[in-house]
Amino acid sequence: MAKTRLPVNAMVLVAVLLSAMAVNAEGVLLRYKFVPQQELAYDFWMVGTGGMNIAGLPPAPKQGEMPGQLQMQLEANASFSLPVTAVDERGNGTLGLEMGPLAMQMQAMGRSFHMTMDLTKGTMKVDGQSIPMPAGPMQQMLPSFENLSWTISPRGKLVAISGLPDLMTGGGAMPQMPMFANMADFEKLLKEIPGWLPEDPVAVGDSWDMQMPLPLPGVGADPLPEFAIKYTLERLGEIGGHRIARIGFEGVLEGANLAVPMPAGPTRRPISEAAGDMNMALTETVDGQIYLDLDAGQMHSARGNVTLDVSTGVPLPAQVGEEAGKSLGMQMGMKLHFVVWPAL
Repeated sequence: MAKTRLPVNAMVLVAVLLSAMAVNAEGVLLRYKFVPQQELAYDFWMVGTGGMNIAGLPPAPKQGEMPGQLQMQLEANASFSLPVTAVDERGNGTLGLEMGPLAMQMQAMGRSFHMTMDLTKGTMKVDGQSIPMPAGPMQQMLPSFENLSWTISPRGKLVAISGLPDLMTGGGAMPQMPMFANMADFEKLLKEIPGWLPEDPVAVGDSWDMQMPLPLPGVGADPLPEFAIKYTLERLGEIGGHRIARIGFEGVLEGANLAVPMPAGPTRRPISEAAGDMNMALTETVDGQIYLDLDAGQMHSARGNVTLDVSTGVPLPAQVGEEAGKSLGMQMGMKLHFVVWPAL
């Protein structure tokens, strides 16, 4: 009986396929690896389009009700770095945040402008002209960036956080929002977010889910908003000699029947004297890919899309006379595409 012999190139191909199948069956462990004094530097780009409709304003004379409409286009880019200041015995890394200049180009209402802002230096330029940094919340945030740090586990879970801007609690610089009145509750909410990397090794094609309700302090909701996201190990490859895992993600955040108390004004009285809260419903969808460097144990890059739709009903103040008790309706939609890439 004659024997069939495979060509050499075919034998090599079969060997490669069998090796790949063995690696795929064994799976890979996806983990962050933090190194003290390491600095992770990235560039961020974003483009977006959006619009907002406003209905329920007092009608113009003899014209009936005319909703306001606003269309917007946005481009932005920034650089940032995450210095690793400490690593504990469990491999948890404590990171800081150093923000570079932010550049933004916006078109709205038939006009366009270009703005650059450097939060660390407290400088701002609009269309090339230097202007003072606006007083209030923005200035209040500036010192906080130097003190902001958080500790991340190897699975990507937030273990601890400190130095959050006290802007979130009002601090006298802006009307206090009840949903952020208790910083301890806000920190607790952040730390309840589970780690996004799977506990066990995964093979190409494997998926894992992350789901969690999002209780918002001071906001009534039935049911609670819930964030659900699905990750999939799509591919293993190499970039610059490093093993890279491409992880796809898709998710949705939905919140309906959200009741938000109206913020307090300078006199600590509600801005709206009309009965009722501000009602809000939101839907946010995300999808994209994260490229995880398996050798360095850090994110190499990421890209994705975000779509946000928000509907809000705001009770009109009593000062509008016959319009009192009615609601101002606002609908906003925004689509964003973002890219995060290692800084040069």
